[in-house]
Amino acid sequence: MQTTIATPGHPGGHAERYGTDEAPHVISKTAARYGPLTLTLGSSLRAAGPAERQSLVGQIIANYRLISVLGCGGAGTVYLAERADHQFSAKAAVKVLDRAAMLDLGLRFRAERQILASLNHPNIARLFDAGETQDGQPYLVMEYVEGQTLEHYCDERRLDLRARLSLFIEICAALQYAHQNLIIHRDIKPANILVTAGGAPKLLDFGIAKLLHTGDLGRTAELTRMGERFLTPEYASPEQIIGRVITTASDIYSLGVVLYRLLSGLHPYELPQSANQLEMERAICVLDAPRPSTAVNRAMYASAAGEPTMAELARMRGLTPERLRRRLMGDLDSIVMRALRKEPERRYSSVERLVADIRHHLANEPVQARQGNWLYYTQRFVRRHTMAVAAGAAFLMFLVGVAIVMSVQRQNIATALDQAMQDRERAETVSKFMLDVFSAADPFINFGREPTARTLLD
Repeated sequence: MQTTIATPGHPGGHAERYGTDEAPHVISKTAARYGPLTLTLGSSLRAAGPAERQSLVGQIIANYRLISVLGCGGAGTVYLAERADHQFSAKAAVKVLDRAAMLDLGLRFRAERQILASLNHPNIARLFDAGETQDGQPYLVMEYVEGQTLEHYCDERRLDLRARLSLFIEICAALQYAHQNLIIHRDIKPANILVTAGGAPKLLDFGIAKLLHTGDLGRTAELTRMGERFLTPEYASPEQIIGRVITTASDIYSLGVVLYRLLSGLHPYELPQSANQLEMERAICVLDAPRPSTAVNRAMYASAAGEPTMAELARMRGLTPERLRRRLMGDLDSIVMRALRKEPERRYSSVERLVADIRHHLANEPVQARQGNWLYYTQRFVRRHTMAVAAGAAFLMFLVGVAIVMSVQRQNIATALDQAMQDRERAETVSKFMLDVFSAADPFINFGREPTARTLLD
């Protein structure tokens, strides 16, 4: 079975920002933004060449004039466009399916139009228009999102773990909305998540999404063909790799990989670019990924050439490697590893459950993914009510102190009382002795004899 990369040029790179003034070699790196780095297992697609892509620049599609090529990926090309009628100023991203892939992916692309049209969420890129060019090439006119990929946005601003988790929760809200509308994304990865300058994440590219309920689109098999599995291996779930049934649990697995990278800066699996399908299946479907804290610990002592060191990755999160490892241990390790379970039924049952556990962690509450003992729940309680527990402990210490002082004073009083009793007995003895001395001189007792000293002493 042949494995080919359908994205020409740079394998998965991307520029940090959209813009018409970017150099061509930089623009070519934005392929992963609207067109994912996609592996086609079982078939090979010939993507459009540079000349064919540039031939559409300057043309008008759906009242939008194509200005430049933003990127290409999968089997489509994304163009930056602006309103051609000048009724108002607006930019858009126009995605056009390549001619070479029309026969294989035409139905999939038309399904994408229907998918995007049914989604209306502030964190999902909107669909403005759709149709076909005069040559019969399907196109989409989508919201133009000017921003950075998720990882670049977080790293450039050196966001701490709490800020990254808050951003991740917004992404999950968008995906949860898609799942509620019976849509699986199937290609969740940082390159498909852009963050605007205002900090709003946008989920892109439902191009390989699969409808849970196809409605008027016909059978699901028409959207996902046997032998042609479109996926990004580094973020694909085991069931995607081996071609089993795809469910919402597959998106949860991909979210787990994204969260793994977002927190640690590392990937759960090391997949070389030269890896074949067997090696890829073994790494993702058989081998257990190390916990994020364990991966950080390993990376502290070893780093690949050309890759950022663990110290640099930790610095981007406002921490040292050791502090990052300690922060990941416990709740975050458990949350990530539950999302990355090999068996879909053992992962979180929904994105909402995953978000709930993250919120519990941020609120210092027990998380569902971690089966803790009484000590764990006690620690969570103390973290949630630090002030109350501290005040209670201080009051308890005050009571203990008062009890100790009272006990010492009681002991002192008892000792003084014993001493007083002894002094009293001594005084009574002396008094009795003196009385006995004087009584010895009584003539009625001694019959007129004067007592001697010895008699008195006796």
